[in-house]
Amino acid sequence: MTDPDVGRPFYESWQFWWQMLMFVGIVVNGIYSWWATREKVTGRRFAALEKEVAKKRVTDIALKGIDAVREKRCLDHLNKTHKLELSAKGIEVEIKNMPGQKSVDELHGRITDLAKEVSKMDGSVKGLTNQVALISEYIMKEKG
Repeated sequence: MTDPDVGRPFYESWQFWWQMLMFVGIVVNGIYSWWATREKVTGRRFAALEKEVAKKRVTDIALKGIDAVREKRCLDHLNKTHKLELSAKGIEVEIKNMPGQKSVDELHGRITDLAKEVSKMDGSVKGLTNQVALISEYIMKEKG
């Protein structure tokens, strides 16, 4: 008689490890499938993006044209800046040569003195006018 349980534990342990190996294989296959699908999607996105960028890419001729326009604008800006600098220097010179408060005060004093002198002259001229009128009147009466 043979014992039916002989070799059975050995078979069951191999069956367990075989099932574990299958489980690990399925898990690894699932992860690989997920990863591969993700890489395909990312690859497609990059390919679409590269096509879009290639459509909008600037050619060398257009780039040279853009550079020429930029250079012209830069030169125009430099010329305007130079003119503004010259204007600013001219304004600085004018400001330095402007009279200060002391000069303005002196000029005010001179103008006040001149106004007084003109006032005196006005009085003198009025007196002379009266004298000339009297002389004219006298001459008219004597000769007339």
